[in-house]
Amino acid sequence: CVIGNPEPDPRRAPRRIGIDDVQSGRLDSDLVQIEGVVQEVKLWEQNLVLAVMTSLGCVEVCVAEGTSDEAARLIDASVRVVGVYGVVPDRFRQSNGYRVFTTSLSGVEVIGRPPNDPFEAEPVPVERLLTDQRERLGSHRVKIHGTVTGLARSGSIFVQDGNASVRVLPSGPASVRPGDRVEAAGFFDQGRHAPRLTGAMLRVVGVRSPLG
Repeated sequence: CVIGNPEPDPRRAPRRIGIDDVQSGRLDSDLVQIEGVVQEVKLWEQNLVLAVMTSLGCVEVCVAEGTSDEAARLIDASVRVVGVYGVVPDRFRQSNGYRVFTTSLSGVEVIGRPPNDPFEAEPVPVERLLTDQRERLGSHRVKIHGTVTGLARSGSIFVQDGNASVRVLPSGPASVRPGDRVEAAGFFDQGRHAPRLTGAMLRVVGVRSPLG
């Protein structure tokens, strides 16, 4: 994801990306525009990378200049990004997705601010989380509550609500123990095997109780 300084031609109007463009890769090196929700911020080869969930799936936006603290404030915001489209090739040099490259965070326009407190939202029953699709749940954080039933070595946490349980991947270290009643606010992800919450914030709301 290393980028020198892609300077789009200001005389060109950015193109909105459609599913045909994604599959063909014909917009490679073109100026494009995407809209979606920032779900993750990470560093990759000295550049900021924003994971933006769009109607066409998750798109990595590589930013040449900016700080992690600035970018972190964009998590769960609705954004419009103007940048240069770049095809991501696989080992057979076939298109394996795409990225959007922009010089700075000024190329990321906030069109909907994230909530001040993600825990203010009404909780979604875990049973619904396991059966609904992203189209119904949306791309913003959703909140669940339940009891911690297990901790994995990978750092993920299993939360049970009634008869349904879901895997929660915290955005950072979480000080919880089995039996704790918690609230988790994270991003819905279909996952390979089962739905889960990623980039989740957690807080303990009840005293630890023995599991039966």
